[in-house]
Amino acid sequence: MKIPFSVYDFFGYLACGFFFMCAFEYATGGAWLLNATDLTTAQGLFWASAIYVVGLIIANAASALFEELWLRKGLGPAEETLWDEHPGHFWRAIFPHYYTPYSSAFRTAVESKAASTAGFVITNRRELYKHCHAVVKKDKATQERLNIFLTRYSFARNVALSFFLSALLFTASWVFDWRPDDPSLLWWALLALFLALSLLRIYVKFYLLYTQEVFNAYQA
Repeated sequence: MKIPFSVYDFFGYLACGFFFMCAFEYATGGAWLLNATDLTTAQGLFWASAIYVVGLIIANAASALFEELWLRKGLGPAEETLWDEHPGHFWRAIFPHYYTPYSSAFRTAVESKAASTAGFVITNRRELYKHCHAVVKKDKATQERLNIFLTRYSFARNVALSFFLSALLFTASWVFDWRPDDPSLLWWALLALFLALSLLRIYVKFYLLYTQEVFNAYQA
């Protein structure tokens, strides 16, 4: 029997949904998952479905917030930073590797190959990336490497938002006294914030590696 979940489902949805649901339970003093005992099959399926749905919502929010808004409009698209065409401003100090461009010789080689393959000069970096991606994904080995990077950066991105939300929950629980006499709430909030920021750096790292793999495989 084929398992109905893919690796991406686990890393992209179930993990971030589970972390958030556990944080929500602890922050509000509930007893659904962390302290649950003797769950029936129906209850287990219900909570698995609920975790998946919550994870799906968080993943879509993370994609819109971190990828479309923060990364592409703040840090700048990786295909532009690799061509040294995005200022980056103060983000360069925080993510220096993200702003390390290819050599001029490599960039010229990719552009020349793309021009000969496509039949016209591609000057827009996004279009150049799409062209290279369309070519390299036809190679099975390259596609497998890309899937590894995709899974890792998606996991880091989605769980980062899950931990950011968890930090807010723990802080709200401390402020509004949802768990009276629990001094650990602020420590949990700080830990969740630290993990979220760490995962955000990992997300940027693997997002960059994904883009580099596209160009490197194209020029190989």
